[in-house]
Amino acid sequence: MNNNNLGLVTIFNVLYHKYVKDEKKIISDVFYLLQPGGILILNEPAFDHLKEQHDVYDMGLRRFKLSHLE
Repeated sequence: MNNNNLGLVTIFNVLYHKYVKDEKKIISDVFYLLQPGGILILNEPAFDHLKEQHDVYDMGLRRFKLSHLE
């Protein structure tokens, strides 16, 4: 896929999984693929104090604060 090809990218509950080794690289790659003015819609679990058993079942490794994703 060529760079600057996509107008919209969505990422829902992916970056927090334990099999994601470098979430910063993924975000960087997304911005490489987005057209100028393109949109990234990102939804990830937040705040470590909200971890529960479902994080174990979902293989969740991390939770984020907005500052971690900026």
